[in-house]
Amino acid sequence: MDEQKTSSEKNDQPLSADKSLTWQAQEYLHHEKNVFWYTGLIIITLIIVVILAFLKQWLGVLAVLAMVVALVTYGRKIPRHLTYQLDNKGLTIESKTYPFTHFKSFSVMPDISWHSLDLIPNKRFAPTLTVLLDSAHADTVIEILSAHLPREDHQLDFIDRLARKLKF
Repeated sequence: MDEQKTSSEKNDQPLSADKSLTWQAQEYLHHEKNVFWYTGLIIITLIIVVILAFLKQWLGVLAVLAMVVALVTYGRKIPRHLTYQLDNKGLTIESKTYPFTHFKSFSVMPDISWHSLDLIPNKRFAPTLTVLLDSAHADTVIEILSAHLPREDHQLDFIDRLARKLKF
């Protein structure tokens, strides 16, 4: 019983200065592409290339072929496993630290076996920093971030929904 009392007392206390969490995760989600995925890509590419060639849009043909090569190359790339550390100073990914002052808010998108943490930057054209974490660490991450940034959950946009459907 003393252990339960101690843990509930800890939850009532403000965030301590030494609160931190370290975890490892992939740098992005990777889906293995099967033969059907590549077959579909080839069929769609051929249709677009034939239409563009019929219209004598040779630059368009080259652009589509270059995009397909980039898509296949990026789709086959295996993500690295990175070490993340979240503390009262900010988020450290490998050896690079991102202080909380660089962000205006955060959101957490839960999924089946992982969560996607998005840190929204202060700068207008800076990209959102997305970090993957497993469900076991989600509550601690939200607790640490909530002490420094407001939480603003959002829905997936069209590109994100399309990427999930295409398993990319």
